[in-house]
Amino acid sequence: LSLNWSSTEANLWPNFPEDGYSVRCIWGEGNPRMGDIRLNNTTLDQATITAEVISDGGDVNYPILSRGIVLSANPSPSVDSYDYISTDPLGEIGSFTLTLMGLNNNTAYYARAYATNGVGTAYSKDIKLRTYNQVINDIDDNSYYTVVIGDQHWLARNLNVTKYNDGSELIFIDPQTAHLHDGSYYTYSPFPGDNAVNVGNFYSISIINDSKSICPVGWRIPFIEDWETLIDYLGGSEVAGGKMKTTSFDTEYPGNGNWLYPNFGATNESNFSAVPTGYQGSSGYFYGLPSFEPANEYFWSKTPSNENKNWSYSLSYSYSGIESYSWLGSENGHED
Repeated sequence: LSLNWSSTEANLWPNFPEDGYSVRCIWGEGNPRMGDIRLNNTTLDQATITAEVISDGGDVNYPILSRGIVLSANPSPSVDSYDYISTDPLGEIGSFTLTLMGLNNNTAYYARAYATNGVGTAYSKDIKLRTYNQVINDIDDNSYYTVVIGDQHWLARNLNVTKYNDGSELIFIDPQTAHLHDGSYYTYSPFPGDNAVNVGNFYSISIINDSKSICPVGWRIPFIEDWETLIDYLGGSEVAGGKMKTTSFDTEYPGNGNWLYPNFGATNESNFSAVPTGYQGSSGYFYGLPSFEPANEYFWSKTPSNENKNWSYSLSYSYSGIESYSWLGSENGHED
């Protein structure tokens, strides 16, 4: 750690074995030490969390006695003050995953991991999470969790429908055999199996702007104003993206629905649960996938009838913000 007379910043610097630095001590010899804590997923009444114990305190006389997750509606829950607790049966160094059950739907919670030995209890940092609100179905009988963010209700998974909600079929275009064209079409995601369900389909802007709707009855495509309200509620464009992205990542290829490392700023505390999908260009080429370029997700907004531009919003593994783009007469396929 480096401090400098000319700056208020504290910086971490690489060092060499021959260097000589000052030392400060901190109380807590023998306490366990916690590593990262990460929210894996939530449901209406459950939350699955992964955490890590990285040190047992270094004293063989005081091994890890217990480790687990505490959760509360208030910040900094502890083993003495919590609403829910889940204890791992293995008291040891390493990562562990626990599911807390019986939570209230549409409720914000704080969670911390802990480890206890004969000296004391150590805690991870707080993470904030929210359970989903309800489950709804589309016309194809696909199920979606919903989440309340501020005063808005959002789907918590990308749309995967193949019909308008009046029952009329959308036109399917296979990107492997045909280029996209102007008209009402959708195309499959490049991810197979369950991941195709998780990331949804890509839709043309003509579907988005159609007077008919692909959303479940009572739901609609968001306008720019809806996206901006969401972004403002989550703290602005520089940080909102991190609060919308799932926290999982992969160091090489996130084709399993994980973001590319480091998935900067991701907390998913809003439970919007955005996953990397990229988008499909009018040529049929998939962009924004890690084998081609950085892993992103793009969402359409509905264009007012008096405008000739189509706007989309983008999230990326490499920053915590959210960016908007305008497309003039675009035929690209984004998520809804």
